[in-house]
Amino acid sequence: MIVAIIAKLSGLTEGLQGSDVVSLGGITDILNINDVIPSFYFQIVVGIYILQIIWILTILSNSIENGDDKIAEKTSLGKNLIRGTLIYVIVAVIGSLVFNLLVGGMNLVS
Repeated sequence: MIVAIIAKLSGLTEGLQGSDVVSLGGITDILNINDVIPSFYFQIVVGIYILQIIWILTILSNSIENGDDKIAEKTSLGKNLIRGTLIYVIVAVIGSLVFNLLVGGMNLVS
């Protein structure tokens, strides 16, 4: 969403003159669209982070509830990893769709 907004702003700065170019041009110069990390790389990093958090919290929760029970640990780890991955994928897809629809409907020309 942010990349799409920056792309629209950079298109607007081409037609502006004077102090307007300075205010909007500074924003688009700071956030160069060619230097932005693609969103799918960011999603992979966040997904790996979510998996690590699920792994750590499941092991800690299991050790508090069941002590040193490896079978219960593996069972709850499998359940939580599947649930967490499905929830993350669903939220990421819905969030991406909603924000892309919002950006598509934006009219930045005043």
